[in-house]
Amino acid sequence: MLATSSLIDQTNDLTTAAATLQSPPSPPSSPPQAPNFKQVRRYLRTVQQREALGQFIKAGWRPAELAECARGMYLVPGQTKPTAASYRFVLERGADHDWAKEALATMRAPDYVMPPFDRPEPKHYEWDDPDNPKYSEEVRSAAYTLARGCMAHYDDGKHRPRRGPDAPIRKALLRSCFRELYANNAFGLRDGAL
Repeated sequence: MLATSSLIDQTNDLTTAAATLQSPPSPPSSPPQAPNFKQVRRYLRTVQQREALGQFIKAGWRPAELAECARGMYLVPGQTKPTAASYRFVLERGADHDWAKEALATMRAPDYVMPPFDRPEPKHYEWDDPDNPKYSEEVRSAAYTLARGCMAHYDDGKHRPRRGPDAPIRKALLRSCFRELYANNAFGLRDGAL
């Protein structure tokens, strides 16, 4: 009788019930891997594309190599890893295409390290973008100072109070100021002396 009362007390105890309902800790997530050939086959629409996949397999391609080739040949805008369209693009050209041969030779080079499957595309900066990381902080500061001077001159011409130092600067004005610095070869921009 004593054993059943302690069992009843344990089932009604909230701390014991909460401890039994907790899920085990999840294992740490591993980085995404390239899909295997079976998954790539699901991406394909036509028999010719499936036959082309067979040619890649016969040529000795590995799934990670095919994924990297697909990413390098055609990366859908806004994506960080190859999509079905990327795989179809590569497979339609075939394993004997010059791009495919060159990509495979590059990936099989002794000093090549396979990059992660899912990685962001580096941001592309235009040459006249003052936020371009190749330009020094001094160049960026000069472009911002010049833009603030242009804004003050415009405000003075309109007979209105000048904008504060925290007022946002339009990107077009910053680009224009940077091009002015470039045209005058300020900081050796045209000479590449950065």
